[in-house]
Amino acid sequence: FKSHSLVLNEEQLACGFVEVPAKVRMEEAERVGTELLKRGTSEGLPSDMSGLEESVKRLQRMVDTVSEYVDGVCAGRIEPNSEVGRKLAATLDAVPRLGSEGFDKLYTDSMQDVLLSQYLSKLVSAQLALAEKLVPDTTEDKPKP
Repeated sequence: FKSHSLVLNEEQLACGFVEVPAKVRMEEAERVGTELLKRGTSEGLPSDMSGLEESVKRLQRMVDTVSEYVDGVCAGRIEPNSEVGRKLAATLDAVPRLGSEGFDKLYTDSMQDVLLSQYLSKLVSAQLALAEKLVPDTTEDKPKP
């Protein structure tokens, strides 16, 4: 919102707020978090597999929508739109050409990275908990001023 002065006879009477048009852009992780907040559930964040499953379902819906559009254009039911065609071509060009083996390797490597990060974070947490138990708290021994 932007403030806007309401003036009558060169005397400011009040201050109003005018809505400024804005467009929200977010990354995939932010979108997932926003959707969880909109639902109002406190079940926690989705696991890696449930997040992947939801993403694949959403991708399948998008592919179905595009497929229906292309089929309609090819059958003559829908008038072709050159701008939509260019955007579809640019989107398809951005997708890497991977076979099933390449995709499996990429997914496995990514999953191993995630599992390693989780393992290291739990290891550090355990190390900190152990250090807290072994090292005495020296702040209690100091005299108060």
